This record gives sequence, C-alpha cells and structure tokens, in this order.
Amino acid sequence: MRDYISHVAPFLSDFAEETLMVSDAMGYESNPDFLIDRSNFNNNLIMYVLSGCLVAEQYGETHEILPGHGILMDLRDTHKYYFMEKGHSEIIWLHFRGTPVDAVINHLHTGNMLPLRFEDASFEEHFAALYRLAAAKQLPDEFDFSCAIYSLLMHVCKTARINEPDGMDSFALAASRYIYAHLDEPAGLDAFAGHMKMSKYHFCRRFRQEFQCTPLEYIQRQKINKAKRLLIYTRLSIAEIACQLSFYDQSHFSRVFTQLTGVSPGKFRKG
Repeated sequence: MRDYISHVAPFLSDFAEETLMVSDAMGYESNPDFLIDRSNFNNNLIMYVLSGCLVAEQYGETHEILPGHGILMDLRDTHKYYFMEKGHSEIIWLHFRGTPVDAVINHLHTGNMLPLRFEDASFEEHFAALYRLAAAKQLPDEFDFSCAIYSLLMHVCKTARINEPDGMDSFALAASRYIYAHLDEPAGLDAFAGHMKMSKYHFCRRFRQEFQCTPLEYIQRQKINKAKRLLIYTRLSIAEIACQLSFYDQSHFSRVFTQLTGVSPGKFRKG
C-alpha cells in the first residue's frame, strides 16, 4: 500500500524556493514490491522504518535498516532501496531540498557520512504531526514549514549513529521478525512456538523474559501500532483496517484499540 502527499507546499514564493527548506512529497509505503533504482534525482530523502527491513544501496555499500531506525540519502547520486522481506515492511519518508539543505548535505559529504543512518524512537511522532497538517491542508506558512523540516533534519543528524547498535539478541530478533511477517494474520501460539522450535510452555516463558509481556499481548500491541499508522497515512476505513489485521470484526477492533490507546479509532484519525 502506498499513500503520499505531493506538492506538500504547492504555492512557494520565489524567496522560499531560493532560501528555505521545502518538501515536494512525503508519505507512507508498505507495497511488498517497493523498489527504487535511479540516479540524478534532485532531492534528498529521509526514510524511517516502522516494521520489517529496508535495504538501501549507495556508494558501493549496502545498509539494512530495521524498525526504529532510519537513513538520510542524497538522491543526486545513484541509489537503490527496497524491502528485504516482502509483504510486511513499512516506512515513512520525506523528500526535501533547498539552499540550506545543500549546506548540510555538503557538510555530511565532506565527512563521508552519507548515507547517514540514525536511531530515533521519537521520529515517527514528529513526522506524523507534520503529515497530519499536510493531509488536512492546514500547513503553516512557508517559513514555519521550513523550520519544521529543519527541525527534523537536525534531529536526524543529532541522533545519527554510524554503526548499528547491538540491539536484540537472536531470540528476540527472530520472534519480532516472525510477528511482523504474520501481523495481518490471526494470532496463534502453536505456529509461533513451532517456528521458534520450542515447546509452547518454554517459548512463552522465554518470550516473557525478553519482552516483559505474553506473546499475545505483544502481538496485540503491534497490531494496534500498525492500525494507528494505517489510520494516519491511508484512506482505509476502520472496518477495512479491522479486517486487514484479522480482528473478529470492527467492534472487536475498536474495543481493543480504545483499551490500548485511550481513544477510539475514529477520534484518533481526526487527531
């Protein structure tokens, strides 16, 4: 599924084009066949992984980006990016450009820091707030919007990490990947434990040690996290989202969503 906003700020003045940070498009991507392979695209790009794994190739290097992490790329140079695990990966992304952006990008090039990888648990929150404004056509003027892009860019640079952190152990990583791969299916412990080659008892015990909750509680939370993204970034109805995530019906989905977030799906979508 792809949903995006083009011409985020369509009525830019000549002054804005020459001196401010501007964005031509921003969006959400979960198309299993997602693949971009191009060069000489006069823009810069921030991508942030919500689930699954994004692979980015540039300057002879290959980067695997996991959930909670992102990457900043200069698209003027040859680049390629795609989902490693078809069918269950999600990203949010922002194209941006401008004279002030060029100064930052050139500085990063000088230090051989591009593509720039970063880890930031709060990035999605900042991005979603900006996306809601753009989708509702309630963006502030071009100066405030330039400041918002600048804030995102500086936040990325501040939280950047050259190397991937150690992160999860092999059990936690394998369990997380299995959950994301089957998030749209009904939750079932037998198949999950079998995939991990453990008895259901030992699997549940180990899972609780790693995640401080039961497998079904964790799966439920991840389903609701994905539902929140679908409510923000897509035009799917609440009933369609409930069906996609394999809830019994819309009523069941709404009840679980409200229990875990404190608001109904409808109120959450309205912001």
